[in-house]
Amino acid sequence: MWKIGDVNLGIIAMKINDEELDTIIININLFPVSIFLEKHNDMNHLEMRMTIFNKLTFGTFVHL
Repeated sequence: MWKIGDVNLGIIAMKINDEELDTIIININLFPVSIFLEKHNDMNHLEMRMTIFNKLTFGTFVHL
C-alpha cells in the first residue's frame, strides 16, 4: 500500500547534452516538499516546480 512520504529522499541531478536536447535537471526530494529545476540551454528557458505533500504543485516557466 502506498502512503504519503514513500518517495525517495535526496537530490538527483543530471546534464543531458546531445543532438536533440541540451538541459540540466535538478530534483530535490525532502518530504513534504519536492523542488524541480530544469534549465534548457538550447531553448533558453528555466522551468521551476514545487510540490507539497505529493499533491499540490506550483510551477512557472522563465524565459531567459
